[in-house]
Amino acid sequence: MANIKEMVDKVYKELSIHFKDETIYCQGKNGVKTLVLFDEPELIPNKMARFKIGTVTILVLKDDIPFLSVEIISQGPTPPKSIAGILPVNMVTRSIVVNREGAKNLKYDLDELRNKMLLLIVVPDQSETVKEAQFVDLDEKFRGVIDLTHYSNIRDFAIAPIRKTIPIMDDLIKRNSISLSE
Repeated sequence: MANIKEMVDKVYKELSIHFKDETIYCQGKNGVKTLVLFDEPELIPNKMARFKIGTVTILVLKDDIPFLSVEIISQGPTPPKSIAGILPVNMVTRSIVVNREGAKNLKYDLDELRNKMLLLIVVPDQSETVKEAQFVDLDEKFRGVIDLTHYSNIRDFAIAPIRKTIPIMDDLIKRNSISLSE
């Protein structure tokens, strides 16, 4: 098992350089406690737990709008089941709440987005090249069985070993014709 804190620090640092002009919320950084996923857009105080479906590690905003969600898995070698479970949870996410220390929490309603979000799943570098090849195969197979066009707020996704985070993320962005200089 890789050290999750080290992985988060590395990915956050790389994203901060790459998206220097954008807002990045990262669990445990700059007063952010958690980034909570909900399967409903309308959240009623004191009843939010009913709709909580998970958390995400990092959220990147482009022009103050959620654009990229990053989930970091520290388990290595990473079992396909760990990756597969993240996809449907993020697909049915309807709102994200950024819980902050000493500041008002922020809520983002994903149903109101013009463009669906991208999802990047970062895993530890795998000790075997065979395992990394499996991610390419899994990526293709997941695309064949998961319909991102129906009831999904995820536009596209990618699986990246940590050492390839930025190149794979860049490919994900390019594949979806997203310009970061708009």
